[in-house]
Amino acid sequence: MKLRLGGIRRVVESLMVDDCTIYRDLHGTEDNEFDSDTGLYAPAESGGNPGLDDARPIYNGPCMFSVLNMPGVVTEGGIVVQEAVYQASILIASSPVLAEDVLTLNRIHDEGDQSLANKSFLIRGQLNSTYPASRRFYMVAYEPVPQ
Repeated sequence: MKLRLGGIRRVVESLMVDDCTIYRDLHGTEDNEFDSDTGLYAPAESGGNPGLDDARPIYNGPCMFSVLNMPGVVTEGGIVVQEAVYQASILIASSPVLAEDVLTLNRIHDEGDQSLANKSFLIRGQLNSTYPASRRFYMVAYEPVPQ
């Protein structure tokens, strides 16, 4: 039986009212070090630029996201930080994302949490489904542990 998802996809895409860019590190992430201030990995020689010195955009367009859990304390890159996990969706016709890609929220709709504008998230993996209406994945945001 073939599912007819066109109508569902249109509804899901109409909910993508935020704008994001996804970057891919073209040289790989093995040379990167964790920056506890930005919560991202950056090339060691970048001076702390949030993981984007040797990265290029692979997607720029509509997106939507939501938080999946409350922040917890974890060790990342040898540093104790707070980690929050989010789910994001982009257009189904876009290229697949990969673990270690970085999503930056460029613009958030008026009713959205504006504190997330211009924030970057580290993509950890895809969320697959048997009825795909969008390209979904989970990502994390790291922040310093409050003292």
